[in-house]
Amino acid sequence: MIIKVLKTTSKGGIGTAILVSLAASLPLVLALSASSARETASAPAYERRWDIAPASSESQPIESNSLLSYHLYLPLVLNDYVPLKAAFTYTPTIIYPNTVVHFSDRSTDYPTAWWWDFGDGHFSPLQNPTHTYALTGTYTVCLTVTNLSEIDSATDVITIEAAPPTEGDTTYEMHIGWVVEAYPELSKEEMRAIVRRQREHGADVVWMGHNNPGEVDQTKKEPGLSYAVYRAYIDPANPLHGDAQAIVSAQYRMLDVCREEGMKVILPIGYQIQMGSQWNAAHPNDLRRDYNGNPLDIGGISASFYSPAYRSDIRAYYEWVNANFIQPYKDIILMINLADEPQGGDYSSHANAVFTDRYGFSFWQVGADPQRWRELGQFQAHYIAEYAAWSANLWHQIDPEVQTTMSFCGLLARYGYLMPDIEPLFRDTPPNFAVTFDAYPKDGPPTEPITDHDLTSLFILIRALGHYSQIYDKPLWLWSTANSWGLGQASSDKADIADAVANLYYLVGLVTQTGGKLGGIVFWNYNLKGQGLYNDTNPIVYNPDEMFERVLAAGVNIRTTTAATPSPIAVLLFAPSSYPYELIGKTKSWLQVTRLSRDLPTLRSLISSSALNYKYWDLNALARNNVKGIISPDLKSEDLQGVETILVLAPSLDYVSANDLNTLYNFYLQGGKVVAKTQIAEALKARMANPQLTAITPYLTKITSSASDGSIYSTAQDVETIFSDAYQGALASLWKEVLGIEKLNGV
Repeated sequence: MIIKVLKTTSKGGIGTAILVSLAASLPLVLALSASSARETASAPAYERRWDIAPASSESQPIESNSLLSYHLYLPLVLNDYVPLKAAFTYTPTIIYPNTVVHFSDRSTDYPTAWWWDFGDGHFSPLQNPTHTYALTGTYTVCLTVTNLSEIDSATDVITIEAAPPTEGDTTYEMHIGWVVEAYPELSKEEMRAIVRRQREHGADVVWMGHNNPGEVDQTKKEPGLSYAVYRAYIDPANPLHGDAQAIVSAQYRMLDVCREEGMKVILPIGYQIQMGSQWNAAHPNDLRRDYNGNPLDIGGISASFYSPAYRSDIRAYYEWVNANFIQPYKDIILMINLADEPQGGDYSSHANAVFTDRYGFSFWQVGADPQRWRELGQFQAHYIAEYAAWSANLWHQIDPEVQTTMSFCGLLARYGYLMPDIEPLFRDTPPNFAVTFDAYPKDGPPTEPITDHDLTSLFILIRALGHYSQIYDKPLWLWSTANSWGLGQASSDKADIADAVANLYYLVGLVTQTGGKLGGIVFWNYNLKGQGLYNDTNPIVYNPDEMFERVLAAGVNIRTTTAATPSPIAVLLFAPSSYPYELIGKTKSWLQVTRLSRDLPTLRSLISSSALNYKYWDLNALARNNVKGIISPDLKSEDLQGVETILVLAPSLDYVSANDLNTLYNFYLQGGKVVAKTQIAEALKARMANPQLTAITPYLTKITSSASDGSIYSTAQDVETIFSDAYQGALASLWKEVLGIEKLNGV
């Protein structure tokens, strides 16, 4: 049967009413292609079965009396189609001459090419470029985006102000609180006792517990809101309905208590990208996969966020959360935590389709090409950042006033750094998104003690987070330790209250040192079964009441935090992303790391041997001596102001571009110090007229010339290694000279 679409109308904003002519028996199958709305390669065809009712009596006959007229209402028929729409944002919003402006593409429907016109005669083809304006005035910035079939442009006017920013420090209030589980077995008065006690000791926010894993079970250690809970809650016939009711009721009780006690709330509504076992069974083709095609299981199976089914269902869930939790409690909800610990990548068919559209080849066509390895690695490293941006943008559509966040795994961040890639979490997410990381002295099971490697890698990570918070003007939230998880109470070297208090102070110090803005610090965890401050099954060495009082007293003491103008970066850690991208793309094994490891040494070994080899944890000299070292994946001359030393962490010249070499050599000519592996140092030495070589050790040589007061240090060892504790005795003088340290802090 042929159906002819005569006209379309809307019905209450719910769907599309299509007036058709037909002559056939009912029901019918309607095939509606994307071309009936707008031709695009990214919009799929739709084929659905509908029961059709005759048109209203006032409808006029169409074409002849032999044809019947019908109004056909198709709810959300074209819901999956999103037209290409150019959009962008920029930071900062107050700009002076020579300020670095970061432009971020916010276009919809996955453009494949970008063209920026900055309005001052300069252009860029990058997706997220930076630009500086030399002169004051107004400039019209235009972004043009294209994909396979569409083109669109967006403009905005930027004003470059004449007056420089006023120097001097400002202060702001940050939040302090605890993560608290809203257990279904807790009565409202029991919840009130917890919240009131925290408020009376200075806390002003409750971060409610998340649902880990994202299943429906009221008796588990971490029950909370999730998609699976929502689906079971709204369906009385669901066998998990009773558990869902208990979980949801507990959430309401905790929210009511917080309102009555005058406490703000962060409300978690998801774990990773987990939709629950019932959804997984119904959508086997919409799950995240590893490279071998197995469902990706990192503490539970999760969905591919590129899946249309996921996007449709999660939108419905978000709208339910908004109607039933956010709007009724908007006076106390400070943020929504969209997902806890999202991590890994995605080799599903949905991810492959997006990857193929961007790069012109599929996952399975990467082969042995290093450049394709890098592109695959970049795609996987950016996956979670894209998920965060998409989710936050969806909430912005639902309610632009709602602040969102995701809480990311500090263990993977400090030892992996690029899964997820950290900078895009700040750069590519919308203004309604804050970044949260757990930042315990040791992030791992209580059986593992705190090590120097743990603290060194944490210091490097927190400085990076503070730096990105400052340049992208995004608030940063951190989780500090106050229980077994971060203090190793089942290990041979148990940490105590002093370590917990120190954790809080150095987190604040490291963030403010780099100019970042702390939105708040919350302590993990007050009452989690098995490891919470008051539910710990490990043999602890501290008094829980004393721990509670001392960490909150320290938090109240630093609540009014000084937002200082960031001090100059002393040491730049140049860690080209091309190297880890290549390794991630080559091994395709990163997604297995967290599953294969059972302890921290195994995890570190897997990371260093198979997927990522920048050993930030070895840079003890920087952490022990409070050297302000910032990781940078690329070299830009404008970012080197005030930098005295560049540590080039790239293992070979393969990962250092010609432009990078030019920047490094110019930095040396201006009196800077460069430390690099032998092959890279030799390439710099080759540019000198009369290089002078001074052997420091058999594996380390200092290279100078009459052209500059700078120095190049050539090392046969990894650069990270020669700044580890093991080398302090042999290289103390080098550390002082290169890192600008007057007196070394001992091991």
